[in-house]
Amino acid sequence: PNLFQAAMEEFAANHNKPLAGEKTPFHLWQVPLLLQWFPNAKIIGLVRDGRDVCLSILKMPWTTHKILRLHAHKWIGTVKTELHYQKQFPQNFKLVKYEDLLQNPQQKLHEINTFLNLPQDPNQLTPTQNSQVVITRALGYKADALSELDSSRIANWRTKATPKQLHIMNTTMHKMLKKLNYPDPTSPNLTLAQRAHHTTANLACSLGLHRLYYNLLLRKHAIHARQLEEKKLAQQPTPP
Repeated sequence: PNLFQAAMEEFAANHNKPLAGEKTPFHLWQVPLLLQWFPNAKIIGLVRDGRDVCLSILKMPWTTHKILRLHAHKWIGTVKTELHYQKQFPQNFKLVKYEDLLQNPQQKLHEINTFLNLPQDPNQLTPTQNSQVVITRALGYKADALSELDSSRIANWRTKATPKQLHIMNTTMHKMLKKLNYPDPTSPNLTLAQRAHHTTANLACSLGLHRLYYNLLLRKHAIHARQLEEKKLAQQPTPP
């Protein structure tokens, strides 16, 4: 802890800033330990509409899989953890909605600076300011972080998601989306069979049986494809 604190203080001093921030996402799961080490630390948790999060992750070069439902369950767990920390550590942890920051940047930034005990700095909203917040190798997928705040990025899922993707995300995340007041968290046009399918898939994910479930699903699709191929071959005329 002392070495890390020394490095952060040195970094802040080199950039003529009152304090330095660190933004490793996986540190979210270590917040209680971090607050043991640094009792006066301030932590900002950023939450975004889970549908936009999941669709974005599918395009990331570092994602380990393309199973949309699993990413949706991961988002739920992450948000639950953030809500818990905000309740458990109200003086140290603040949850900020991405959409609120885009729609009311001045107001939200004022709230964040107040929470961090920092003065207002107009350069914080100036994209031309050299913040070094994005390293060179990440520019391919983080370049938007260096541009103007753009509220049109809110609810990108409306135009980016396929109907199937939207059904998966809404049936998985609807309770948490509704809790956070995100719009249109339901899929009203599902048949009874589709609802049963999504319920089974979500239960498998929540029980940690997702690998087995998707292996069975792939097997079912393979059998169906083979049956179609055999039927097609059977319909072909027999050569003389």
